[in-house]
Amino acid sequence: MNGQIPDNLAPFQYEPRFTAEEIQRRREQLQDEVQNVVAEVDHNDDRNRILQQRLEGELAVERWCDCNNCDVPQNPTRQMCECCHEHTALDEKLEDYNCITEHPDFAPVCLTPAVLHMVVNSLKEVRGYGPGGDGWTNRLYRHVSYRAYTYWIHQRLGRYNRRATPACVVLTIRANFPEENDESYISFKEADEVGDAWHL
Repeated sequence: MNGQIPDNLAPFQYEPRFTAEEIQRRREQLQDEVQNVVAEVDHNDDRNRILQQRLEGELAVERWCDCNNCDVPQNPTRQMCECCHEHTALDEKLEDYNCITEHPDFAPVCLTPAVLHMVVNSLKEVRGYGPGGDGWTNRLYRHVSYRAYTYWIHQRLGRYNRRATPACVVLTIRANFPEENDESYISFKEADEVGDAWHL
């Protein structure tokens, strides 16, 4: 052979070939995948349109709130116009309760200052950062309370993964830690809209 490639050797000549049935089956799988993606996009477009109607007051709260504790919060975003009954992650916790804010674990986990201090201390220890500056203001309590709620419901989501909080939860947290000095409330923001999550 002397290091030369024989003339009768062609690339990929021994690769297995797909049968006509396998090719057809793969085409059908790809078509199904495309249809699923299109359906998901359509569903998300419909969902965003409905949330926008809620935000603008075109759909009355009574038509979309099943827990009777929702309202459109001050300084809302579309994502904040959802009832706790619309969040599938809450299904198990809502089995015996009309609203997630009525669950016996909600207040101790999300509204107790000592627990919220512990959440911040844990984050500082694990991640090496946390809030600084002005001490414990109601704005900071709200921020940590939303985080405690997220950990309670979703556990750790991972960096840049965010979930909107239902309107009933937002209103309950805001009622317990109201805005001071007539400042406006900070609304839900997507991960790409947030720099330092502790910058309040």
